Amino acid sequence: MNSPNSKNRLRNGHCAAFVFALSTVIATPALAGVPASPLVGVTGNGGITPETLFSINTTDASMTLLAQLGHGDDGETIAFNPFDRHIYHWSGMSANPTIAIMERIHPGSFAITDIPWDGFRAANPLFSAEAKGATYDEDSGNFFTGDSDRFLYTVTPDGTVTTLGHMDHQPMGFAIIGSTLYSIDKFPGSGAKLRTINPANGATITTTQITLAGVTITNGISLTHDPATGVLWGVLKQSLPNSQIRHLVTIDPATGVATSIGVLSDNIATIVFIPEDPCPADFNRDGFVNLADLQLLLFSFGQPGTVLDGDANGDGVVNLDDLQILLFLFGMVCP
Repeated sequence: MNSPNSKNRLRNGHCAAFVFALSTVIATPALAGVPASPLVGVTGNGGITPETLFSINTTDASMTLLAQLGHGDDGETIAFNPFDRHIYHWSGMSANPTIAIMERIHPGSFAITDIPWDGFRAANPLFSAEAKGATYDEDSGNFFTGDSDRFLYTVTPDGTVTTLGHMDHQPMGFAIIGSTLYSIDKFPGSGAKLRTINPANGATITTTQITLAGVTITNGISLTHDPATGVLWGVLKQSLPNSQIRHLVTIDPATGVATSIGVLSDNIATIVFIPEDPCPADFNRDGFVNLADLQLLLFSFGQPGTVLDGDANGDGVVNLDDLQILLFLFGMVCP
């Protein structure tokens, strides 16, 4: 007589065999929900089209409108979370949590979810300062962020803020390459500097002047890196009378030499890359596509959801398209 455990093993084995049989006849599915360019930017309040997400072409800096945001107030900062595949957005400075906001944006549907959060209150516990740059830290699963009072923080995806230390410069953007945390600063009149930062307390470790051939730079605007190539990207403001000329550039972190990709057509405040998901059917993020992921998909089937719920193609809904992707990738060991 079979034990309950042996019956469970048989059932699981039959289910796995059934899924494998289906996966062998499924055609390669099309993935959706990621903007045409992997680089996305948000305009500031002073933009021609303010507080708006754009896709940015990485060959000529041309911009394509994606979605109007409009929440918050002064200061627009975005960062991408590859774990849940969402863009996180901070905006505003105020004692009022409806003005100083943190929210999560689906990059396919652009649906917005408000996140109750602590605010950037290291300088004043009654007032949340303006966000100044953010980047996702895969080691901790949290964001490094800065504020207009020059403090460095970590922020969890659910809005818990921890103050790390006071910085010796006004950060405008952050990026992590390997284990190194970089910032780009704003010191109008002295150009832009690339710094390596101690992630424990915000202290500057090294400083490198950023140069752009034939252009006088006023200050840095944003910083990010392409996780596919490891290349550091930034936005630099050119020094001209009454100008808002902003260059999209790549930056050599060893020398500070920037290469212009082109002039942005609007006042981009922050840029971030949205890379393809290397394992879109690994819904529980354990490194395997298996029955556990199928269970998550079936539980959320027919409902709005994220990749953590079974939305493999990033369209914001868990449905047959996602099941097709899971079956095609079933048994995969994620890179």
